[in-house]
Amino acid sequence: MKNLKWKIFWFYLITIIFSWTSFFITDAWLIPKYANTNFSKLIALYGHMLAMMGPMFASIIMLKYFQNNNLLTISWSNKKYYLYTIYVILIIWIIPGLMLLLFDGNITAKIIYDNYDIIFIVSYILFGWFAGVGEEYGWSGYILTELSGKFVKSKAVVVSGILRGLWHLPLLLIPVILKVSAGEKSFLELFLLTPVFAIQLIVSNIFFSALFGFVWYKTNSIPLIGWMHFLFDLGRDFTILFVVGFSSNFWFKYGWSIPFIFLAYLAFNKIAKEDGYLNILEIFYRKSYSK
Repeated sequence: MKNLKWKIFWFYLITIIFSWTSFFITDAWLIPKYANTNFSKLIALYGHMLAMMGPMFASIIMLKYFQNNNLLTISWSNKKYYLYTIYVILIIWIIPGLMLLLFDGNITAKIIYDNYDIIFIVSYILFGWFAGVGEEYGWSGYILTELSGKFVKSKAVVVSGILRGLWHLPLLLIPVILKVSAGEKSFLELFLLTPVFAIQLIVSNIFFSALFGFVWYKTNSIPLIGWMHFLFDLGRDFTILFVVGFSSNFWFKYGWSIPFIFLAYLAFNKIAKEDGYLNILEIFYRKSYSK
């Protein structure tokens, strides 16, 4: 299979079938069914980790059976980069906490944990990295490599970010769909919210794609970007678990995006300049002379 469009089409179709099935079974059926139990958090964890393996599953099928190529090489990269990613993720998630302390008062830590909490924590630490590797194997390792064979790297980042963003769409739509089915919202609201969610996800995931793509282009290390993805999710979810009420706070919802977008912008701008652009805005209206 030599046509890039068909490669991307089949990869994306396989990814969506695998992942969206997991999303809908988890978020639209199992979580509502067990919503009044502590078991629901484990359902969410394992269901979402399974869905995150979709891009890797699709990549393996594409490389092995559609393209007759070898699978992606697992390169671990230098140990210091794993340490650097810890600093980056700490910056992203510590700043919202500091803003909360500064503007909204004290943070209350959760001090009582049941058995499901312990299983959740242990499961996350043991298997979260594998889920991060599964997602980045596809979005960074496969998609960016394929797209970079035709486009400059910065444009590959944009296309990858669009695909990555729309892949997350069920996570935002399923709660609305459930409210529509319960008569709490109308189909019109669902219709109007869908493009809003799509644009929001596309923009945010272009920055995600830039940050992870920058690491991928520099190291070609799937374990490293999987580690970075794992740490980001870990910082988000453990903050929700350990800090009471923080997940509904303004600084949790939006504060992390300040350091994240800044770091992602620096990475994106670096990639764009290597492609011959003066800044990232030129990616959308000017041809690069580096490809």
